[in-house]
Amino acid sequence: MSRNLTRAASLTLVILLSLVLFPAIRASAAWDGGHDVFGSLEPHETWYFAEGTTRAGFDEWLCLLNPGTAEASATVTYMLASGQTIDKSYGIKAASRLTVDVRADVPAGSDVSARVTSSRPIVAERPIYFRYKGSITGGHDVMGANAPAAVWYFAEGTCRPGFDSYFCIQNPSGGTANVRITYMLGDSSTRQQVLEVPARSRRTVAAADALGVADDAAHDFSAKVESTGGVGIVVERPMYFSYKGAITGGHDVMGAPGPSGDWYFAEGTCRPGFDPYICVQNPGETRADVRITYMRGDATTRSQSLALRPHSRSTVAVASVLGSADDAAHDFSAKVESTGGAGIVVERPMYFAYKSAINGGHDVMGAGAASSRWYFAEGTCRPGFDPYLCIMNPGAKSADVGITYMLADGSARAQSVSVAANSRSTVAVKQFLGEADDAAHDFSAKVETTTGAGIVVERPVYFSYNSTAKGSLSAVGDVNLGGDMVPLLQSCGFNPWAGVADLLGGATLAFANLECAISYRGEPVPGKTFTFRGPPDGLPPMRAAGIDVVSQANNHARDFGGTALTDSLGYLDTYGIGHCGAGSDLASAHAPALLDANGLRVAFLAYNDIGYDGFSGWPAAPGYPGIANAADTRQIAADVAAARAASDLVVVSFHWGTERKYTPDPRQVQLGHYAVDCGADLVLGQHPHVAQGFELYRGKPIAYSLGNFVFSPGSEAGHYTVLARFSLDSRGFGGVTVYPVYISGGRPAVMGGSGGQSLLGQVASLSSALGTPMTVHEGYATVP
Repeated sequence: MSRNLTRAASLTLVILLSLVLFPAIRASAAWDGGHDVFGSLEPHETWYFAEGTTRAGFDEWLCLLNPGTAEASATVTYMLASGQTIDKSYGIKAASRLTVDVRADVPAGSDVSARVTSSRPIVAERPIYFRYKGSITGGHDVMGANAPAAVWYFAEGTCRPGFDSYFCIQNPSGGTANVRITYMLGDSSTRQQVLEVPARSRRTVAAADALGVADDAAHDFSAKVESTGGVGIVVERPMYFSYKGAITGGHDVMGAPGPSGDWYFAEGTCRPGFDPYICVQNPGETRADVRITYMRGDATTRSQSLALRPHSRSTVAVASVLGSADDAAHDFSAKVESTGGAGIVVERPMYFAYKSAINGGHDVMGAGAASSRWYFAEGTCRPGFDPYLCIMNPGAKSADVGITYMLADGSARAQSVSVAANSRSTVAVKQFLGEADDAAHDFSAKVETTTGAGIVVERPVYFSYNSTAKGSLSAVGDVNLGGDMVPLLQSCGFNPWAGVADLLGGATLAFANLECAISYRGEPVPGKTFTFRGPPDGLPPMRAAGIDVVSQANNHARDFGGTALTDSLGYLDTYGIGHCGAGSDLASAHAPALLDANGLRVAFLAYNDIGYDGFSGWPAAPGYPGIANAADTRQIAADVAAARAASDLVVVSFHWGTERKYTPDPRQVQLGHYAVDCGADLVLGQHPHVAQGFELYRGKPIAYSLGNFVFSPGSEAGHYTVLARFSLDSRGFGGVTVYPVYISGGRPAVMGGSGGQSLLGQVASLSSALGTPMTVHEGYATVP
């Protein structure tokens, strides 16, 4: 058996073993989590929301229900942190719902509060889905407040490690609001913070800035947020977390405008995978005696008592009272009451691993009373969403309940359920409405008792949410800023990018393979035919042209030794260019470059499969600067899995193949398919110095060779190359647009005329041979 065949057979065996050890990861990333709200007791003409953002990694929506018999005209006034306001108007059909994409109304990167005013009474909710700080995914949802208030209370809050707690404070008035936050800590001490919120604006307060971070009771808090000068404000408390180091997500509540003697919760469970808590705040001057009555899914009840010192909080881990088991007896609703007349504030956060797959948390402020009717603006039975209606009956008689679903397609459906006395019932909405990806499966709901009895209703939703963010990635092949390119670059002021800058800069992200070291130091490797080292002068023009990230996993990364390689990494960092595939040691060489694409987080990994004269190509090792080695397929699988956990999309680059060969080697195909099987959304190849074909494998694009780009071609064929632009969204990289490029004097430019068409026809033929049709248009080609 030849040496090459032995290597291919060994690779096949390693790939098969690796696929057993690292099973294929789902093809599209999702923001997993859950959220929960209490319904509104009635529609109103005005609604306020303190929290909201169009920062990268956040998708914010406004869900507006018009339960009436005539169309409603609604105006959304967005109040930005800068003090700017934006008005948008919408019509809401009778007995229907409307969903507003806040990102379409508000400039990107804005923190925003909102006021919704309507010509007729409506119901308004605001769900937000997120990837927070790159790695925490989830969503939260609140029902809006109907008016500003002078004081807002919160029972839950913590600055323990792994929790980021915020206060979002909206001032919808025309004057400055002077605000004081009183933190009532778990160790019975208090702290205060004062601030100003300008007129028609919002302010975000990170609680840790006032309290610090530590793992003790002094960093658990309840809070009172008050406007001391008579100006009404609206306050929410979002929180993002890594719970017990395993469950990540976020939840949010609108504050309570005052303490109360009774608080009700319809939802709660101690089934395996769920950790519910009841947080009780006593903001008053006297002790509060509290009784919690659990109304269980098997129609039994259980009670618990506790006492709270003034200005303090207490946290009840419900499973320590009810235990944990997978049965109806461990589903519960709860009534929390102050038995001695002191006013209290109560929340119920819950952390979960739903169906052992979706983890997150949600939280609600309790309801102050039962009611005969509850409204919900948000709800969906689209794929990836599991909505429920949790109905609590705290009364002594059975309650007959009617549910009216008002669907986004204008139709309606009705359902009836019965809830036993002192008990709860859970409605799985999908069992009634079914599941489909259309407007008929988006719903609002009215839940009411047919006899006027009082009930309490929440609507938890568990989800795998796919962001609506979209973007594009331009990708090119080999870029050499050293060797015989240096005099060519000097002649154009180190800016060879003019002929392609529009296509690169016009994309959300742009990628290239940097085929040289960037340094003034080091000596060329003895005996190597070509060694490339360029000055840092070439990097600012490359960044200005739009290149965001480069691979250095190639056979020229260490042409001038380890010092020059580490210099390269430092210069790339200095000029704001991401890099992957090489590092000062093994861990850094395998670390992904993480970049933002309109709110989607994209991870780039790169591997070298090319040596020279039998040398393996300088794989990085502990304490040894080098490249990520494509031969280590188990490490590739581990790298891709880790990158998926920290991002929405994964791009894998390979330096591979045979120079001047137009068709991929079997090893290229094996590695490309393997990367996709491990979870890559896109595979990019370089090194052959000519453009090879494109393949769609399992729906994921593989560009086997993007050819040269900023390069001294070395052959006539090497002058002809391509620039590929890939569309992207949360489900992956979609359509590919390929532009023909000709390199003259080391400078690439889009190629027109018959020559460009001929090159596109050649690439289309090569792609067709790989089983992927490509359509040639005038001046560009597309897949599909």
